Formats: sequence, C-alpha cells, structure tokens
Amino acid sequence: MPDARKIIFLACLSRFLVWIIAISGFLVEDYDSSASIAYHLNESHNLADFWVKKLFGMFANWDGLYFLGIAEEGYKYEQFHAFFPAVPMVVRAAAELMSFLFDGLLSMHSWFLLLGFLFSNVCFILATLALYRLTSKLFGPVFAFKTGALFCINPASIFMSSIYTESLFAVATFGGVYYLVAHGQVFIASIFFAVGSAARSNGTVAVGFILFDSIHIFGSLLQNNSSNIWVLFRTISCCLLTVIPVLAIGFYGYSLYCVSPRNVERSWCHDTVPNIYSFVQAEYWNVGFLRYFEKKQIPNFILAAPVLLISYIGIFRYFNHDWKRVLSLGFLHTSHEPKPGDSQELTQYLNSPILQFIVHWLVLTLVATFLMHVQVSTRFIASQCAPFYWFCVVLVEKYPRLMFAYLSIYFIAGTLLFTNFYPWT
Repeated sequence: MPDARKIIFLACLSRFLVWIIAISGFLVEDYDSSASIAYHLNESHNLADFWVKKLFGMFANWDGLYFLGIAEEGYKYEQFHAFFPAVPMVVRAAAELMSFLFDGLLSMHSWFLLLGFLFSNVCFILATLALYRLTSKLFGPVFAFKTGALFCINPASIFMSSIYTESLFAVATFGGVYYLVAHGQVFIASIFFAVGSAARSNGTVAVGFILFDSIHIFGSLLQNNSSNIWVLFRTISCCLLTVIPVLAIGFYGYSLYCVSPRNVERSWCHDTVPNIYSFVQAEYWNVGFLRYFEKKQIPNFILAAPVLLISYIGIFRYFNHDWKRVLSLGFLHTSHEPKPGDSQELTQYLNSPILQFIVHWLVLTLVATFLMHVQVSTRFIASQCAPFYWFCVVLVEKYPRLMFAYLSIYFIAGTLLFTNFYPWT
C-alpha cells in the first residue's frame, strides 16, 4: 500500500514542522510561565535535562501541566479529576522503565516531558494511518489520501504534538471504527473505544457506533427469522466494556472523597449520582449548559467559528441530501443523480453510507457549542470526527484558497501561541 507509506511520511513531516515552528517561538517571550515554575519545568539537574526542557518544554503548556502533574503525583488535588488517567499512566510507566534502564541520564521530570511528547506524536502517526485506512474502505484510496493529508495539517495540530489526550483519543476512535466498519470486529473496536474512554470522558459516545451496527444486524436477523440473543449479549457486553473506564474513574474519585475523605466530605458526594468529574468541570472550569454564552466570550466564539460552521454545513448537507436515509437509520435510501456542478468528492460524500458518523459528529458539535468552553471545539472535533475531514476534502476542491488559509493559519499561529503560553486552548 504505497499511499499508506506516503501518509505516514506526511504525518512524520507535519510533526517535524510543528516542532520547528515551536522552536522558533523562542524569539517570543512567554505570556505566562508561572505554571511551568510551579511544576518544576525550569529546573535542570544536568546538561541533558536542560536541553530536553529547552527543546520540548513548550509542549507541556496549559492542560499538559496537569497531565504531567498527575503522572508525577497522582490525583493530588480535586481539580486534577477533570483530566483522565490514560496519558499520565502511560507516561509514568514509560518514565519508570527508562529511568531504570538509563539511571541518572535524566531527571524524572525530563523523562515525563520527553516520553509524553514522543507518545503523543507516535499516536498521531498511528491515528493518521487509521483514518486513512478507514476512509479507503469507505471512499477509496484517492479520497483517503486527501483525507489523511488534511489530517496532517489539521487546525488542532499543536494539540496532537503536545502532552494532551488528542492524539491517543484520535487513534482510539479512528482505530475502533475502522475495525468495526471494515472488519465487523466489534469486540476489538470496543477495546479501542475503552482506551478512548480512559483518555477522555466523551469516549463513551462511541457506544453509538456499536448500537448502530447492532441495530442493522438485528434488522438482517429479523428478515431471516434468525435468533438474535447472541447479538444482544454481544452488544451489551461491548457497550459495557466501552464505558467501564469512565465508571472506574468515577468510583476512584468517589472513594477518595466520599468513602475515606481526605479532609472534609465534599457536597457532590450527596448527589443522586455522585460524579466528581461533572462537579470539577462545573466548579473549577464553569462548564455547563449555555454558561459560555457571555459577551466577554465573543472572541472565543470567533476562534471556534470555522470548525463549527464547517460542521453544521457538512451535517446539514448530508442530512438534506436524503431524509429517508436519516429517518430510517440507514435502512432505506433514495437514489439521487449527481447535480450539475457537483464535484466527485461531494457526490461521494453525500452518497456514502456514513450516517452513524454524521450523527456522532452532530452530537459532538452540539456539545461543543452549548456545553463546553467553545474555544475547545477545534481540538474536540478534530480529534474524533472523521466526517469533518471528509467534508473538508469537499471544501478544498471548491474553496482551495480559503481552506488553505484556514488550515495554515491555525497550524502556524496555533503552534506559536500555544507554545508561548498565549491563550490557545
């Protein structure tokens, strides 16, 4: 598969470019370095530590500081529970191993930093390959290559190289749906989805892919008067496997503060469904329905406008093309001849059996718009919504200059701002 090798090369090249742009940020003074001081990122025990922190320290800004803090100290503070443990656990385990094998070479801080950076970038390359293979199965290799190339310069690129969950979550999501759609391997898919749930709470939304697949299998079995007990058991088991990490993480927080409270039992312990994650998000980050709809947040809505606009247009175009397909959950469809002027890419997009992906995209876009810090929308959607890239392929064919401007500005400016601790989250 020659194109797969080219995609891997492009993925590696894009990560190198992100690093080069980040390094050039040395010319700009950091907006805020207080968090770096608090987490000891400015300390150097030897020359090797100095260069690791000089060359890679900027990839631990913003949320990355929390992930490093959890890797080093565990869930020491209540607000740490806003961040799931998958990335810190991997980084911690890898750092312990490398520290044992190369005792004295680097401090643990430097191992956390270096290995966290490498882990995110390796996951990005794997995510690119998974998205390429998924798209190749659904649209063919030419469309898949364009999709993979766009993913390599996606508007959330800096987060894919930083010590964040975006790259791990992308490979978990794209890998899971690839095994489900291309091979019908629902159990393997649910393992991927479970990894995603251990990285981010919204990983549980992936149960929608399992349910959609099962509904269509049920439909086929009913037509053939076949038994569906096994399919029911498989569906329940795989959905549970997907959500177990979130339940386990929630129970861990409950055990810390409600069963054997560290200090004073917290108010959320008495909720009908005690959930430390929801409490922390609302208490420390003001996350909630319409809470971000304030005048002072207008700049953040402008920042998120491109990804939200692309998302709503792409979703509407797919739905509006065939409402029978939408309302019947994909069991029925209406044949449409290509309209004059429609590109081949648009025709492929509108006529492909990707309803489950579009519904998933819609749910996440609504969550990003009304429930979250809206500026997070770009990385939130870019790290898990394959149809975002499929529709971008369509838009690049129709508006090449506009799309190139959007992608390049977010790729370059986002990297420079993030790595110098300017607001770009």
